[in-house]
Amino acid sequence: MEGEKNWDKMTWQERREERFKKWLSPPDNKFDSKEAEKQYKERVNRFIKAIKLEEPDRVPVMMPVQYYPAVYAGGNLKKAMYDYDEMKRAWLKFMGDFEMDCFIPPSLVFPARVLEIIGYKIQKWPGHGLADDAFEHQFVEVNI
Repeated sequence: MEGEKNWDKMTWQERREERFKKWLSPPDNKFDSKEAEKQYKERVNRFIKAIKLEEPDRVPVMMPVQYYPAVYAGGNLKKAMYDYDEMKRAWLKFMGDFEMDCFIPPSLVFPARVLEIIGYKIQKWPGHGLADDAFEHQFVEVNI
């Protein structure tokens, strides 16, 4: 970070401002267009204002969607867990159709093939212990 050598001498407010500057203009980031850059900066400024308890142009939107993009795009959790191209398609469709201020990655969609290979036993999921159309994975409780 710029001014990093003086980081220890900065107040928490100065450090926060430095982080905000980097967030607004991320190094090594190239935007596809001027419009994409403009929209990015609008979204970041919206969050920064909310963090500072200032009034943004509107409330920042960041929904915890979990597995909904898979269903919204015409699939289900099983498809997303076993077909990574399908998962990508579903999440990109969802993000393109809804104006959110933050990308919600499919971080809760576990890679089913990997779980099967390693013999993962503490969860069941659609197609592996649960019906193909199950909406969520399920933890398996064990008595020790």
